Amino acid sequence: MNLVCHRAFGRGQSGATLIVALMFLVVVTILGVGMFFTSSSDEIVARNFRDREIALRAAESAVNEAKLRIHGMFSKASVPTAAPEGLSVDTCDLATLPAGFSCDKTTYASSSVDLFSGGTPPGANVGSYNPNAPATNTVSPPLNLLPTQPRYLIVLTDIQECSMSAVAGADGADTRTCFKIFGQGRGRLSSTRVNLIEMYLR
Repeated sequence: MNLVCHRAFGRGQSGATLIVALMFLVVVTILGVGMFFTSSSDEIVARNFRDREIALRAAESAVNEAKLRIHGMFSKASVPTAAPEGLSVDTCDLATLPAGFSCDKTTYASSSVDLFSGGTPPGANVGSYNPNAPATNTVSPPLNLLPTQPRYLIVLTDIQECSMSAVAGADGADTRTCFKIFGQGRGRLSSTRVNLIEMYLR
């Protein structure tokens, strides 16, 4: 009689190898998904920071153009026939006030002024001030790559809002003029907006 014996080697280890391989695959998948979401979050944070910087620079450009209007500055490349006058208390006596200027300090006493509101919002766009008309070169050109131009509003206000000290003139009154400048800018995203308020003494 012949007896045949079969020995199986390694059959007990084949299941363990499969489980280890599956666990390794799960770990690698989790790491990959985690890295994807981390990079996406970093990209969103960077985009929002960049967009806020764009809105900040836009608002600053609006404040700067407002200062040019206050002083009545113009481009030397095309000298206007009649040099524009700066804004002052006398400007409030005009029949039509310049765009972007208001003498209503009561309405704009609050800091929550929306220059981008619907209808006819107060203020003026950057690039709209052109004392060199009919020449087309404005004092500060519109900003490119922005869906909405930054806006500004100049409000004539009390001298006490700018300075506690007074500079007396011949009649004992303060000879300076105080302006409250609102500058608002938006980034490339409509939800990003920066509001600046500056008290400017001239």
